[in-house]
Amino acid sequence: MSETSAGGLGRGRPPPVSVVVITWNREREIGRCLRSLLAQTHRPLEIIVVDDGSTDGTRAAVERAGAEAPADLTWRLVGDGVNRGIGGARNAGIEAARGEIIAFTDDDCVADPDWVAALVRAFDEEEDVAVVGGAIREPPDRTWAQRAAEGINFLGTRLRPVTGVNGCNMAFRADFLRAHPFDPAVRYGADEIDLCYTAAEEGRKILFTPDARVTHHHRRSVRAFFRQQFLRGRGSVWVRRKHHRGLWPRKHHVSLLLTASAAAAALFPGRTTLLVLAGAAVLFLATVLALDLARRKPLASILVTLPLTAAGYLAEFAGALVAAAGRRPARR
Repeated sequence: MSETSAGGLGRGRPPPVSVVVITWNREREIGRCLRSLLAQTHRPLEIIVVDDGSTDGTRAAVERAGAEAPADLTWRLVGDGVNRGIGGARNAGIEAARGEIIAFTDDDCVADPDWVAALVRAFDEEEDVAVVGGAIREPPDRTWAQRAAEGINFLGTRLRPVTGVNGCNMAFRADFLRAHPFDPAVRYGADEIDLCYTAAEEGRKILFTPDARVTHHHRRSVRAFFRQQFLRGRGSVWVRRKHHRGLWPRKHHVSLLLTASAAAAALFPGRTTLLVLAGAAVLFLATVLALDLARRKPLASILVTLPLTAAGYLAEFAGALVAAAGRRPARR
């Protein structure tokens, strides 16, 4: 661990915040992320970067950004060269953190200047809030794949209770995280949903605030989009089974109907099976349109990316099928 300075928040101020960023082989992106954290209107107590075994120039990029940190901001770089996975890396950040609130963003995100301030305000909105999630803004220069994914993390336009948050924009009460650290066994990017389910089971509250915004410069290629969707489906079912919350989300029922209809048409070709397949395809596309509209995705993006978006939902369903066929995860 390296530490460039020490500092903290005085009494009478809002609760001190530790910001944790996990990074792995993102030497081009990490500097942009960290500079946005240095520009916060509500200065965090500390910024902790966990290098999860990078093999490129990421560590040097972090150290260059750290040199720009003001003297009263604690800056830590954590990592021993071992890749521990997202859960283990986040736990390393929690162990190093001293704040009462621990916020997380991703190394390919850029936080708005008032991101930390908005997260802190949300914790005071209601009693016993354990988790707060913020909004995801799309990058301005989107590729076709990024436009297909647009709105996929949409949680609303007002402060409200939610059942889950986005891993690239979330904050937790430190006491909750110390009692319930991330489960290193949780796979496929579902670790934040795992903790949200745990919070709900304990009667703790999860809030979404649209005022805490980050711009997510996420995967740009079609191949990466399909992989992300497959893992999203796999992770969602994996964590739902862990918490005994049913097999999968209801949206997958339409994908199952389409898949079964296609199989029936291939095995038993004829007018009836083709009509059933056509009806299932129309229902599936209507569901995709409804989901995209509900996520406030612009109509132009919906129409341009509809084939890719629809294929992405099928990739997500494929991941869900793989997880459903596996062994039920153990509860800790």
